[in-house]
Amino acid sequence: MKFTGERYLPDKEGILSLQHYHRYEFVNHIIKLKNKIVLDIACGEGYGSLILGKNAKKVYGVDISEESIVHAKNKYSNKNIDFLIGDVTKIPLEDNSVDIVVSFETIEHHDRHREMLSEIKRVLKPNSGILIISSPDKLFYEKNYPDSKNEFHIKELYKDEFHQLLKEHFEFNYYYLQNNVFGSIIARETQEKADYSDLYYFNKDNKNYGKLQSRFNISISANQSLDMQGYTSIYTYDILSDPYSELITMQKNLESITNSRSWCLYNIIMKPLRKVKKIFS
Repeated sequence: MKFTGERYLPDKEGILSLQHYHRYEFVNHIIKLKNKIVLDIACGEGYGSLILGKNAKKVYGVDISEESIVHAKNKYSNKNIDFLIGDVTKIPLEDNSVDIVVSFETIEHHDRHREMLSEIKRVLKPNSGILIISSPDKLFYEKNYPDSKNEFHIKELYKDEFHQLLKEHFEFNYYYLQNNVFGSIIARETQEKADYSDLYYFNKDNKNYGKLQSRFNISISANQSLDMQGYTSIYTYDILSDPYSELITMQKNLESITNSRSWCLYNIIMKPLRKVKKIFS
């Protein structure tokens, strides 16, 4: 598949990779998936369905893109993962057939938000079903990236709008924040205060500081109370654990270039020319 910016692809490294993989690993650790049937709605390339399939009894990956589903079937299909073409407002599954629905970075790609949540409730088991959903925080991007606009985002939501929408469809909602801290962090948020030690950043004069901002809003929603304790999750990879490793690699590559025969030949030719230029300049 070719990267267009609409769907994340696993070969994209860096912060984008951290954010996307973290959300799926977060589900694997905070929700008991054993013996559960899971729907990964707007599954895209399929990497997230594979992660969920490590613990779940069955995973359905559904996406509106035929190209994505064909790719996912070829790359990830196995005995407990099926990929289906479908829309968020017309999911190709039976009523009350799913234990858990995962919907990451989907809701901002259209404006049929209430129709989507109603359809998710249709396929969820009525008394025990759980939705885990994320949405980029509109205010964060307005404040920090005012000139940026994602052409694939149709209707982004402020945090309050996101929370209100979920309250209309689910009785119990447990909110989380996600942002990057030399990795990616997801932390529980309550109405009283955040259930994590405050994270601060300082400027060079140590005069101004701020607390963790929400780049993405996440909710675990259900119609029954869940035992959700304060939980903070940090997901990283080696290059961020050891920030010097990339510099070392770059230095080795530079040394390889400067020690090459072509580089030596270049210097033999260019040094006299630079001296001549300096004389006449």
